[in-house]
Amino acid sequence: MACAAWRACRRVLSSLRQPSWRPASSPSGCCATLLAALAFRIAKRRGHTLFGQALRLPSSSDIDRRLVLGSGAFGIGWGLAGFCPGPAIASLATGSSKPLLFVLAMVAGMGVFELAEWLRRRLHRRLHQRESA
Repeated sequence: MACAAWRACRRVLSSLRQPSWRPASSPSGCCATLLAALAFRIAKRRGHTLFGQALRLPSSSDIDRRLVLGSGAFGIGWGLAGFCPGPAIASLATGSSKPLLFVLAMVAGMGVFELAEWLRRRLHRRLHQRESA
């Protein structure tokens, strides 16, 4: 990411604008995709995490509302801030406040999501308890 300057907000934002798209950015995206595919293949073979916990990879390939909304939130955040999670974490080493604010907002968003999921599961259980009573 650092070699392709994907930590630089200006570079990321300009690469997202169609007229200024640079083919020079393509190799880093291709390398990242290949690396992720290799990592998933190795992870599936292992069957557990590096810490020995059960590996839980998604088994569904359905496109549902949660996937679309999550993807949209990711894209909007990337477009507005010029960071996606990996480069934002790498950019923390620069000492700049922008990646720090982004990472804090990202962690807060994860917390809100976990809270919403917990509330959804709790409500779902209560509804099932009422139906069975």
